Amino acid sequence: MSLSLTRSSSISRRLSVGFGVIVLLLAVVALVAVVSMRDTRQRVTLMEEHLRPKTDRLAQMRLQVNQQAMSMRNIGILTADEDLAKELQKLTQAYATYDTLSKALLAEADAEEQQLLGALADDRKAAAEVFDRAVKQASSPNAVQEISVLMRMELRVNLDAWNKAQDKWLADIDTLQARTATVVAEQQQMLVRRADGGIVVVLVASLIAIGFAVLAAWRITASVKVPLRLAVSEADRMAGGDLSQAIRASGRRDETGQLLERLEAMRSRWCVTVEELQATTQGIATASSEIATGNLDLSQRTERT
Repeated sequence: MSLSLTRSSSISRRLSVGFGVIVLLLAVVALVAVVSMRDTRQRVTLMEEHLRPKTDRLAQMRLQVNQQAMSMRNIGILTADEDLAKELQKLTQAYATYDTLSKALLAEADAEEQQLLGALADDRKAAAEVFDRAVKQASSPNAVQEISVLMRMELRVNLDAWNKAQDKWLADIDTLQARTATVVAEQQQMLVRRADGGIVVVLVASLIAIGFAVLAAWRITASVKVPLRLAVSEADRMAGGDLSQAIRASGRRDETGQLLERLEAMRSRWCVTVEELQATTQGIATASSEIATGNLDLSQRTERT
């Protein structure tokens, strides 16, 4: 708050400007806090509604890959129709669940993720060839024994290729999981940085607001207290009978300046009144002296006669 403002503006205007700027700074602080919280909310929403479900789907997909591998191995050693039927059902369900999860991921995947999911689709096709060929060659999809025999035969011939396909499938899922974990970690770090940055900005804005409030309070108080003290001092001096010094408002055009001007006007009128009283008193004293002199002359003449 400049010196010219404190001298030329009224006290009410100074208070209005000071409190107005403080309110404006507080509004800026609130706006910064709202923007920071909004950004934090958006990132939390991204993590909760997008990244977390993606991580869960990938974990479920890996679980289904392990389940189908276990079912394939169990079919190779089981002989009872009931046990084979259960394992074939688990195998079919594992592939179906995997496909559903893969489609859900593909629907919201970016370009890099689409490429990785494409590699996973190739892995799934390669790993499922043993099962798919056995089902196609069987006389009926429900021929459990026939399908299991065909799968054993396929595995004896292509066991190494199937194991490699399984390993590559799991490795590609791990790659996609690692990428998703990296994105989650980056978002978490960004969230922490934004939160820290928001706190710093809010603190700085708050300190600026507090500093301005202290400065404004000090300037406004000084602009009122100093001239009021001068007015009280001048009033005390005039009350003591000293009217010799003029009261100067020092260029102030506010209420305190007007008060000092009124005190100076009152002092001037008192000076005029005192001068008039002194002149009247001097005139009365002169007249009294002349009357006394005349009376003395008259008494002396009377005594002579």
